[in-house]
Amino acid sequence: MFELLRTISNGQEVFTPRARESLARDFVRPFAGWQTVAAPASDVIETADALKVLLDLPGFDADSLRIEFENDLLTIEAERKTRDEKGETYLMSERGIGKFRRAFTVNVPIDSEHIEAAYDRGVLTVTLPKRAEAKPRKIEVKVK
Repeated sequence: MFELLRTISNGQEVFTPRARESLARDFVRPFAGWQTVAAPASDVIETADALKVLLDLPGFDADSLRIEFENDLLTIEAERKTRDEKGETYLMSERGIGKFRRAFTVNVPIDSEHIEAAYDRGVLTVTLPKRAEAKPRKIEVKVK
């Protein structure tokens, strides 16, 4: 199972066979089968015209993404499934699988008809344009 961790670059053993066996028994096996996707890292950015929510979602299929905006709540859901390739056996697996759901409360008026989402190189960007009344405006001072 841990053959990938067996040696360091100079060929020396990192773990003794007994330590590898103990590691697999005491640490890895109790978690076997657990769904391990945690909430993905995200950034929320505000500009004068919009809010942008960026989420790191490498390895997610774009078809699994579900985005909703209702009652000032942006909800993003997705699922990463296991690879089921014939002839493959996992020696180690650290990439999480399963579903996640993130919700963001939005405290500025949003033009919900023009919300856009793009998924590029594993990063989901949701752009929520502000309604006109939420945008900053310059007020001219008249001199009399």
